[in-house]
Amino acid sequence: MYDTIYKSSYTCSTCNKTHTTIAINDTTTVKEFSYNYYLPNPSGKCSWPEEDRYCVLVKWDDFKDNAETYINKSFDKKNTPISEKVKVRPQ
Repeated sequence: MYDTIYKSSYTCSTCNKTHTTIAINDTTTVKEFSYNYYLPNPSGKCSWPEEDRYCVLVKWDDFKDNAETYINKSFDKKNTPISEKVKVRPQ
């Protein structure tokens, strides 16, 4: 699954920083996750940093080594402004 989701990196022509392509869409995950990972980006940013995503994606090896950290991050997202943009079931 790693190769299906985690793609190559590229240099952004807008900010000149390096971004990694993450292939999250309705064919690689359930619809709720793909929508909530890439919430509509009205700010005009060239990417979605973690604070602009409700769902956070982590590789299994990283999760199993730091499960409590990722669970706490997930729990803390419930009380942030981004949580108001989440869809539980897509329309």
